[in-house]
Amino acid sequence: MSVIELLKEYVRWIDEYREFLYSFFMEVLFITKERENPINEQIRVNEMMVIGPNGEQLGVKSKQDALTLAKYAGFDLVLMSDSGNMPVCKIMDYNRFKYEKKKKAKDALKKQREAIVDECMVFGMPKDGDEKDPVVSAKIVYNEETMKQLYPDKKEEEYRDIIWEQVKEINQNLSTYKHIKEIIVTTEPLVKTTTQKVKRAEEMKKILAK
Repeated sequence: MSVIELLKEYVRWIDEYREFLYSFFMEVLFITKERENPINEQIRVNEMMVIGPNGEQLGVKSKQDALTLAKYAGFDLVLMSDSGNMPVCKIMDYNRFKYEKKKKAKDALKKQREAIVDECMVFGMPKDGDEKDPVVSAKIVYNEETMKQLYPDKKEEEYRDIIWEQVKEINQNLSTYKHIKEIIVTTEPLVKTTTQKVKRAEEMKKILAK
């Protein structure tokens, strides 16, 4: 098989891999670390309002008494709020609480991220015009209105840097030879057929013409 045929085969593989990359891109885009709630002995307050596993108010308790109640119930004592006059703790299954909290946050972020990137195309960009040495690249179409809402203090030329940081996170989870090394960001929709399939040949002509 010639080098050009290998390149064509590689581009076809990239096309099939595109949907996975897009989905993965959505999952990691703008993910932030959350502050975890102090639990059990990590709690630094001596007195607190305690809420039971079923939401019942157990009243104001000392830390030691609250820990005893939590241990008796087979759960953790979790600090929910330390603002106001009286800290609030709840007796609960902390692992389940974290799972549900992360799931809700992930679902909310996913909806937000899906509004940021409308579509993308992964392709092999000839390096210095040499088709024998392609560079894995991605053309990313972002939603300008959403970007302005999420980043009101950023200029349009800074959007690329924001997206590129997230692409680098994707690369950390891919084999080296699959790393996306170049990106093109735009608000112009990809050229498609009547069945909404990307016309890769036309898109490549547009990309190479620039």
